[in-house]
Amino acid sequence: MLPYLKGLADGKPHSTAEMAEHCALALGFTDDDKAERTRKGTSYKYYDRTQWSGTYLRQAGLAQSCGNGRTMITQAGKDLLLKNPTHIDRAFLGNYPMFVDFKNRSKKVKFKEPVHSGTVSLKTPQDLIDEAYAEISNSLADELLEAIKKQSPQFFEGLVIRLLVAMGYGGSFEDAASVTQYSHDESIDGIIKEDKLGLDNIYIQAKRYDTGTVGRKEIQSFVGALSGKGATKGIL
Repeated sequence: MLPYLKGLADGKPHSTAEMAEHCALALGFTDDDKAERTRKGTSYKYYDRTQWSGTYLRQAGLAQSCGNGRTMITQAGKDLLLKNPTHIDRAFLGNYPMFVDFKNRSKKVKFKEPVHSGTVSLKTPQDLIDEAYAEISNSLADELLEAIKKQSPQFFEGLVIRLLVAMGYGGSFEDAASVTQYSHDESIDGIIKEDKLGLDNIYIQAKRYDTGTVGRKEIQSFVGALSGKGATKGIL
């Protein structure tokens, strides 16, 4: 992870492929080293490790996704490099609350925490698989959320409507959901049908915040918009 972060020190966005080559060069990998594959043989091990290095650094807040599969350093990452660390591993990243939160979420899987005897883990292979799956899922969810935040407000509104339709409201997106005209929505972003028979409308407003939560002012405005439509149901 340290060579990866140093590779981002120029402040420019870099792809995983670029970082994989940078790390291989920094670590003095031979062609044979680079040819080594993961256990299942689905990818090159050095490329797989590079991908996970980027994921962990982003989860710690030392790097950030900047679209198109590229990553760039954050101010926290720059500050760390100024301290000339000798290594960065997952234990080191435990000093960063964002990474601790990520690891804690990854551990929320449906089996009891195994008992440890001394330094030997008694986790079964299935335990390890479940933990790895949870970690991959959380990483994907976080990266997906970051990608969504960077889209236009119109995209976000449409995405929320599609999500609600996928949850079972009113059939297809085309038939049951309509996104109101942008800038003339009167605090209403979309309309879905409560059920497939289309007996009742549910009005939608989508709020996309980078930080914080929806406040009372926004809720009261939405309630006012519902009243103006004569609506009895809404989702914010």
